[in-house]
Amino acid sequence: METVNLDYIRETTLGDNEFLVELIDIYLGDAPVQLELLRAAVAQADVAAATAVAHRLKGSSGNVGAESLSALCNLVERASRQSRVEEITQMMPELEEEFSRVQACLADIRNGSE
Repeated sequence: METVNLDYIRETTLGDNEFLVELIDIYLGDAPVQLELLRAAVAQADVAAATAVAHRLKGSSGNVGAESLSALCNLVERASRQSRVEEITQMMPELEEEFSRVQACLADIRNGSE
């Protein structure tokens, strides 16, 4: 699966490059904050907070076509709902690696769209 489904994000933004750049900017501004909140929730074994943050990050990642990251967030959300803290902790490195790939890919898309 590709890091970002470019066809999806172009369809979502109806080919409007200005909107595409705005959507990416919003995501790149908010998603790192959400990821930090998720890290903190997992470190504190706060499954309620982890569930909420994973849910938000899942949705916003899906909105920018980051399907693999959205799927990982879904797994974290489900594990959080079941209080499986150890499992969530084990998933975090993969989630963070995928997030880094998504950030780089979206930055490239953004820079090519200006």
